[in-house]
Amino acid sequence: MIESDLIFKQGRSYEISPFGLELEPAIMALGAFGQRHLLAEPQPEDTVDVGWAMVSFKRRYRGQQSGRARLSLGEDVFLVDYAPDYVRTLRKSETDSRPAVEVSGSLDRMLGWLLGNRKPQQLKIEGTGFLKFCLSFGLKTGDT
Repeated sequence: MIESDLIFKQGRSYEISPFGLELEPAIMALGAFGQRHLLAEPQPEDTVDVGWAMVSFKRRYRGQQSGRARLSLGEDVFLVDYAPDYVRTLRKSETDSRPAVEVSGSLDRMLGWLLGNRKPQQLKIEGTGFLKFCLSFGLKTGDT
């Protein structure tokens, strides 16, 4: 049931189905609870799944803006589409349409910036939409 109704296999990875998207508010609420009450730092033996990190990242969205960004976290590439009433992250390939901003860097540096409220040090930033993207998600710009 889970594989057929909630998620479907897309090549070597899984994508959430439209039916499964209905669970997103519950998953986001559980993530927010965990962030408030279980703030332990990740340990070296912990497994980091970048896809789940991007689900957590979506909780930072403040609304009001529209745009598109490509985030390259090490080997993983995500397209972030956002509008006043939604935000969507999709695992994508390098050949997708050009977004307003592209940010790339090592997995550790990118996660520190996206989830850990750190400055975007040693990241490659291209495009004109960086400031708007940072403001939309409450991210540090390097100046703040």
